[in-house]
Amino acid sequence: MRTFSDESERPVDKTLSLRAAEMPPGVTAEVLASKKKVQTKKWLFGILFLLVFGICLASWFYFKGKPQPQFLQVVSEVVPLVLVEQFKFEQSSLFNDWKEHVFKEKTSYQVEVDEHYENMLHAQSEGTSSVLFKEVDIDLSQRPFLAWEWKVNQFPSNKQNKTLAAQSDNDFGARIYAVFGGKTPFLSSVIQYVWDDHFPEGTFVTSPYARNVRIFVVQSGSKGIQDGWGIQRRDLVKDYQMLFGKPPRGKLIAVGMMSDSDNTGTASGAYFRNFRAQKPKTAIEGKSLGSKRRLPTIGEVVSRIWQTATDQIGALPKRLKASRP
Repeated sequence: MRTFSDESERPVDKTLSLRAAEMPPGVTAEVLASKKKVQTKKWLFGILFLLVFGICLASWFYFKGKPQPQFLQVVSEVVPLVLVEQFKFEQSSLFNDWKEHVFKEKTSYQVEVDEHYENMLHAQSEGTSSVLFKEVDIDLSQRPFLAWEWKVNQFPSNKQNKTLAAQSDNDFGARIYAVFGGKTPFLSSVIQYVWDDHFPEGTFVTSPYARNVRIFVVQSGSKGIQDGWGIQRRDLVKDYQMLFGKPPRGKLIAVGMMSDSDNTGTASGAYFRNFRAQKPKTAIEGKSLGSKRRLPTIGEVVSRIWQTATDQIGALPKRLKASRP
């Protein structure tokens, strides 16, 4: 086997010699090699970035057309319920127990007595709009329901009824509010259950005044109503998923009621009684909200991919060093 006793006897790489001859003064082969490594790392980072971007884009298109998974078990409409909170009406303490938010002048709210000598709330609007609401703190993991009885004695008139809740028509004989807490008050979501005299039950729309508000017709006209009273019981979690296309998070933070006629400039009136929050008598298989396995969100997918990519890039120098002969 031939050996080289002198460095001068080693074969010379003509490419390196030519490159060395072409290099500016003061630039060594080591500097050139270092720049080449930096350039290689940049290319690798660019390729990884394009790969991550492509995966994220493909994931977005994949999940975009998918229906939202049903994370929660459907509660039967005949499941026994227990009381969480009864919302009482007492004339002497009405505006201490409840708060009034005025949109356009105050609606008249009075406590009266029904045919069973029980208290009920009478809301009468004369071109006015204000909601009477009460703050609550009900965890949605309890799968709460809202139940109430209501009666409309006067629907607002002069509505065109081309579109539900159009700004010029955004008056209803009766509304019930359910407010769901967000990270900030501006992120709170609201369901307005309404009794309308034109649009059929099941019709819903986003409020023309706020994107985080859904107006949902749960009673229409007076068909099938005994003594004028309508009885409602709503599964808040189920309704929220249907109206917003995703499960609610956090808590139910307020409930309210109103009758308004400010947009039509007419008059409206309604009665409310037996307003309460309920929950299933037994826990739903002992599982809380969102405990079932679900598909990851786009944000989670992107976060995991990005973490993997950054870990691989961080380990790249060590791998290159280990691969040297």
